Amino acid sequence: MKRFLKLLPLALLLCLALCLLSSCEGEIEYEFRIIEGGCELAQVTCSLFGDLPDVLVIPAEYAGVPVISIGENAFGYAYTFSSTPSTIVLPDTVKEIKASAFQDTYSREIILPEGLERIGDTAFFNAARLTEIVIPASVVEIGENAFGCCESLASITVAADNPVYTTIDGSLYTKDGKELIQYAPKSTPTSYAIPEGVERVPAYAFAYCQNLTSITLPESITKIGERAFDGCSSLVDINIPAGVTEIGYRAFDGCSSLVDINIPAGVTEIGYRAFEGCTALERITLPDTLTELEHGTFSECTSLREVTLPSALTALPSSLFYNCTSLTSLNIPAGVTAMGAYYSPYPKDVFEGCTSLSELTVAEDNPIYTSIDGSLYSKDGKTLLLYNPGSKATSFTVPDGTTTIGKYAFCKNATVEHVTLPEGVIMISEMAFAEASALRSISLPKTLLSIEDHAFYICDSLTELTFPSSLIKIGNYAFMCCDSLERVYIPSSVNTVGVFAFRDCGSVDIYAEAEKRPDGWHRKFKPVFERVDWGYTGE
Repeated sequence: MKRFLKLLPLALLLCLALCLLSSCEGEIEYEFRIIEGGCELAQVTCSLFGDLPDVLVIPAEYAGVPVISIGENAFGYAYTFSSTPSTIVLPDTVKEIKASAFQDTYSREIILPEGLERIGDTAFFNAARLTEIVIPASVVEIGENAFGCCESLASITVAADNPVYTTIDGSLYTKDGKELIQYAPKSTPTSYAIPEGVERVPAYAFAYCQNLTSITLPESITKIGERAFDGCSSLVDINIPAGVTEIGYRAFDGCSSLVDINIPAGVTEIGYRAFEGCTALERITLPDTLTELEHGTFSECTSLREVTLPSALTALPSSLFYNCTSLTSLNIPAGVTAMGAYYSPYPKDVFEGCTSLSELTVAEDNPIYTSIDGSLYSKDGKTLLLYNPGSKATSFTVPDGTTTIGKYAFCKNATVEHVTLPEGVIMISEMAFAEASALRSISLPKTLLSIEDHAFYICDSLTELTFPSSLIKIGNYAFMCCDSLERVYIPSSVNTVGVFAFRDCGSVDIYAEAEKRPDGWHRKFKPVFERVDWGYTGE
């Protein structure tokens, strides 16, 4: 069983003994764990929540046992201190710094001892105020993302006689120069060229390098890792070499000055939200070798105007073009047979916020989808899947032959005020008009059978509804929060009304043809105190 030992500095013990009411500010508590060959500093906390000293020197031993390791998350609670030490000095006895030991800490300098051999994964990850690091000659192993997201790091220095690592132009590399480990985000150059021979840009390698405007990648690069250039807000110029096959998730997230980027033909994988928040990006061409895109790839690319989708693409994932407000046209290739996430397989989820997308077209030989006047339909034209996202028209007549208004078809539309459904429409699906804030009226056909759950949820401009005598079902929450709704006429054909169907609809007057509440009407279909005029005949 592991034993935990605590060492309280003598000053704190004396303070507690002599004056128990004193705050004892500035005292530190160390927690040690006995391990093979010595002991490990398991945790550092601030006794009685006092301030830490400006320079914190970690003890070299406890009870004659040398401190040889800094444990996982040892300083994990440093962010809770009222102040943190500017400098932390590790003793010469320390051989290993374990994973996340200094993650999220706020010290500006951490002095590593000669004799240190291993630095674990994410050991200094997001140490946001760390300005420099000097790696001794004895270090032979540095884990993944050890210095990732250290956004104030201006200098990485490696001892000249270190056999495994070196510094090239201020960046950390393996000794042979073939593997880049970390670029110092706060270094002053505005341009940087990775040396030829390096094969990958690792995760977080350039994250938050806000001074860089230009990066040159060598032809030897085959992979760009996750979040490799995340937050490089000044980056305007970067080449992606022909040999690159993979671009990791959020690789260019937040590169808000990047205007144009060319994806080479060899790329087969682009990760989740890879270009999210590239707000200056205007155009991008994707190669035909690309068969799959991930969730949110171009989310929040508000300047994006031109996108060429590859012919080999088979699906458009959720939030692919979320809030791409400048996108005006897009052609869906013939191979695309699915849109949205597996849990939300609807086109709305792909194009939400594309308020200028008025020319949405589909390849003629696509077997699943077709487009009519910028709106997306099932191939047979029977289901309206997505109303024209960029249309500024205030009225719309659904074309003849349509039988179903699909899920989310008009969801969050802010322009259309009047909608006419043709005879033949039998169902208005879930969320079909939800949050259509401008919708004032809708003409319902005599063929309509069902209005599904949340169909008109928060349509707060809708004022009046007359349901046809064909209607059988009004779903749960179907008209909830339609707070401008004044009058509703429900025919006797309706045998099902769901829970809260008319909840929070202001002072709506409900007129029902039925003499009393039918068994299929939920007892909470309306607010408790809202009156219903039963047996209404229109007279």
